[in-house]
Amino acid sequence: MNALTISVGYDDLLALTLPRMAAVFERICVVTTPEDHDTFLVAESRDNVFCHQTDAFTRGGATFNKGLAIEEGLEQLSRQGWICCIDADILLPNPTQFGKLEPGFLYGAKRKLCPDLRRWRESWQNWRVVRERELGGYLHVFHAEDPLLRERPWYGTDWRHAGGCDSAMEAKWPEDRHRHLPFQVVHLGPLCRNWWGRQTVRLDGRKPDGAIRSRELMQTMLNHRRQRDHDWERLPQEQETNP
Repeated sequence: MNALTISVGYDDLLALTLPRMAAVFERICVVTTPEDHDTFLVAESRDNVFCHQTDAFTRGGATFNKGLAIEEGLEQLSRQGWICCIDADILLPNPTQFGKLEPGFLYGAKRKLCPDLRRWRESWQNWRVVRERELGGYLHVFHAEDPLLRERPWYGTDWRHAGGCDSAMEAKWPEDRHRHLPFQVVHLGPLCRNWWGRQTVRLDGRKPDGAIRSRELMQTMLNHRRQRDHDWERLPQEQETNP
């Protein structure tokens, strides 16, 4: 199984999660920006990990188009065999055993939440399981030759932020084709705070670059949602760009 993860300003978290990924997956593609040299160094420290640097995140007027970046990463993996798309702030258990997988299903994992990064070393029993309405795009496992994936893009590529692209992917499978894997993962840090780029504090307590701008965007999003106006979150159709 190969894997893909997005890491922009997540080098500190990737340094924690990547060793376990590297022990599980055959090849890993880390997608980041050309400016994120720290993520590049973390990725290149592992023999079975390579880095894809792209401007897809901001292409066409987006702030953080995660879906388009994932699509480029999937091309780098050649879209073959079993693939796991996993967020850089998701910590796999040790060991990680996927059990028997069947093509035709979309797999995910239940997650526990460690909201305070200073406590991530504590026992997993300390963290609560998050109630999810979906499998959750923080971890998707699927087979590239699934008939439901004949049309591309697989992930939504017309979102200005990272919050909606995975729902488009999940919707390709009916709910009776969704399965939970036989393990839980830990989400490092608070939920739904970094859709517009990272704004949560780093492991060393520093604020990330661009955090103020991200907070402004989050407030704008909340204002539009109160007005039931979601169109501004999507890129205009003529600006959508697929790899």
